[in-house]
Amino acid sequence: MEVIYLELSDGQSHKFYEVTINNAEATIRYGRIGTQGQTSSQTYDTPEKAQTEATKKINEKLKKGYVQATLIENPQFLRDLPRKFSPLKKFIEENLKPYIKITAGEQVGEMNTLSYVNANGDPLTLWQSKIGGNPYFPKDMAYPIDRIDGLAMPLLIQINCADVPQIAGFDFPQQGILQFYLGFEPADASSNPDKYRVLYFPEISEDENDLITDFSFIDNDYTIRDFYGEVYPLSFSVSHDFFWESRYGENIEIPEEFPELSQAFNEWIYDYNYEHHTGMRGDKLGGYVNFCSEVNHLKEEIKGRLLLEFYHPFNSDHSFYFFIENAQLKNRDFSEIEFYFDCM
Repeated sequence: MEVIYLELSDGQSHKFYEVTINNAEATIRYGRIGTQGQTSSQTYDTPEKAQTEATKKINEKLKKGYVQATLIENPQFLRDLPRKFSPLKKFIEENLKPYIKITAGEQVGEMNTLSYVNANGDPLTLWQSKIGGNPYFPKDMAYPIDRIDGLAMPLLIQINCADVPQIAGFDFPQQGILQFYLGFEPADASSNPDKYRVLYFPEISEDENDLITDFSFIDNDYTIRDFYGEVYPLSFSVSHDFFWESRYGENIEIPEEFPELSQAFNEWIYDYNYEHHTGMRGDKLGGYVNFCSEVNHLKEEIKGRLLLEFYHPFNSDHSFYFFIENAQLKNRDFSEIEFYFDCM
């Protein structure tokens, strides 16, 4: 049995299209993301005919902007939704938004030799997705420098784009390496391009002769390694969420039942998120931003969409946010990224 799952998310539509091929039978399920949708089945003369017809339908959807995605379950809060909010369930399911969840593994290295006698450096490869450590960096490129203090900026986070699953409505690169560098004092770097840098390498060489391998020119003192010397591997998966706190006030078509339950639901989801620490779902690419403190002025200043948000594993009170315009993301232009730092 073969299952092919597609999604379309273009700002107005958030739909899925799923084809299941089982011998000579092809089953199609389609509808809004988060719902069960509608299902129809057809049996063909041969398995080959079923495969041919299914491929034709899939290609038609791909031409319309659908992309292949990963089918996932509804978020936990929806499965825990109290019965009194049942009238809202369909509305919530239809308004779930996809994002790419970032998961940091156990710490594997330590770069700060000033603070740790037994600092073991970075055991990960230069091209691996990671927080901290040594970056992938070609020898013929100019290394990013903090323009304020003149020091080389350590790597904050590196993403091997081939590790990242694709989601509808978020045109993230499917190859290459995307890197985020930060100068000293993260709070000072907020909205100051002189103290942070985002680089994208569309092609990757795994020949270390082409790459910088000696990073002894990066200081531990007076750089972000003073705060974040740890090294963590990263993995990525697709998830969906309602992002109620972030989208509150957004122009969403609200059903008649919602106004009467909106205040009660707002209080419940706030308490639920606090109790289950779901605000910490902020480790993500795409989706909606979850600020860890009241920073309403930032919400007004931000331009573009969320590119990256994560809480540092060593200090989860420290949050990093990077924003980009859709057109720049599509063109793989990361030269005008906006960065903000938030501390709980």
